Amino acid sequence: MTAQGKARASRNARRHGLSVPVHRASAVAADIEEFALQLVGDAASRTEIDLARAVAEAQLELVRIHYEKQLVLTSSVSSPEINAIKRLDRYERRAKSRRKRALSGLSKLCQLPFFG
Repeated sequence: MTAQGKARASRNARRHGLSVPVHRASAVAADIEEFALQLVGDAASRTEIDLARAVAEAQLELVRIHYEKQLVLTSSVSSPEINAIKRLDRYERRAKSRRKRALSGLSKLCQLPFFG
């Protein structure tokens, strides 16, 4: 990817509010911790909690992306911006990949079946 392409991708992420990782938004930090503890329980090891936190962050990122998609679709009812949808799809694929990787690690660590 060229420097020009990276700069453009950065602007797109900023425009959609997706350039800031979800865990840095203090408003959702408590939600991430709560979700992570629901996944593994209070007695979980530090590693299990870290993996559960990664799952929670990716899941909340997916929620944010879906919200942005809805905004794009409803704001341009007559002709949705296909390029905006494609960009959001890339963010969604990355978030799903992060969630799947974290769930896989958590499943191996806790010796649970993984249905990814």
